[in-house]
Order: sequence, then structure tokens, then C-alpha cells
Amino acid sequence: MRGGQPRYTVDLSIATAYMILEAHEQGLGTCWLGSFDENMVKKALNIPGDVRVVAITPLGYSAESPPQKSRKRLEDIISYDRW
Repeated sequence: MRGGQPRYTVDLSIATAYMILEAHEQGLGTCWLGSFDENMVKKALNIPGDVRVVAITPLGYSAESPPQKSRKRLEDIISYDRW
């Protein structure tokens, strides 16, 4: 893939993002875990050695509902026609 990124990491990122969004719509709690020991995950889940584990997302019903965090104003995070 152009840009040096393996195609499977891009495809997986898109699919995982949509799964997380749909989980939220269904009232489920989840998050993207990007820091984990791939070999430990493979061992725990009996995943073959030739299969990559690129991301993990836990899924379930939240025990609590934290308040929504405040967001930056759109003007503070977008720039038009410049870097």
C-alpha cells in the first residue's frame, strides 16, 4: 500500500473503529487497546503463531456511566488552507 503502511493494518483500523462505534450505539462499553503483549494474547486465546493480533477491544456493559468530557471548540482544532 502506498505510504508504507501494510494494507491489513489500515483495513483492521477501519473495521475496529466501526465496531467500536456500533457497540456504543448498542449501549455497550468498549475501547481500543493498542498496548498489549501480542505473544501473551496469542497464548491466552490459543491463536496460531502465523496470525497477527493487531488490536484488541473489550466489549461489555459498563458498570458506571461517567459524565461526558468537555470538548475543545471547533475553531481550536481546525485550520483552513494552512498547516
